[in-house]
Amino acid sequence: EDVVSQMWQWVADGRRAVLVTLVGVHGGAPRAPGAQMAVADDGRHAGYLSGGCLEQAIVLEAQDVISKRQNRLLRYGKGSPYIDIRLPCGSGLDIYFDQSITREHLAELVRNRDRRQTTLLRTDLQTGQSVVVPFAGKILREATLCAGDIFERIYTPPVQLLLVGSGPGLLGLASLGAALGLSLRVLAVDDPTRI
Repeated sequence: EDVVSQMWQWVADGRRAVLVTLVGVHGGAPRAPGAQMAVADDGRHAGYLSGGCLEQAIVLEAQDVISKRQNRLLRYGKGSPYIDIRLPCGSGLDIYFDQSITREHLAELVRNRDRRQTTLLRTDLQTGQSVVVPFAGKILREATLCAGDIFERIYTPPVQLLLVGSGPGLLGLASLGAALGLSLRVLAVDDPTRI
């Protein structure tokens, strides 16, 4: 799921958008910290943070964040100020709405993904300041790191599938890889198969 590329496209088209990140889970939840959504000022969105029970509320909150031009950290579910929004799992989810992430940060994240470079977005949840840095460490099981008010989200390039061959089998594997969201490199050795 690549919400950053979608957000970058909206921003490049002149829209305002919010990067919404799940920064804390208290209890069980369908998504782990680091899951993201991108929400445009017109209500379009990409990605998801729950099993469908929270996304519309997040879109409305993101539009309010855009109109007020102020980042926001909110709790949904258990311990939330919103008594009318309950999560079926009974958990509490801490969600950060970042409307101040810069166009340059988005471009750098997209560029590094295209270059197949792992990158880290470090955000101070109190000040809203973010920085994009190359990530040279060993990627652990989790794609996030959190220390106090500093939240770090690791962006790894998608798995790349290299296919070499010819014929309908190659085309079938390429179609399957594309459907799975893999990055594809295809080397077809005969003219009828060339993509």
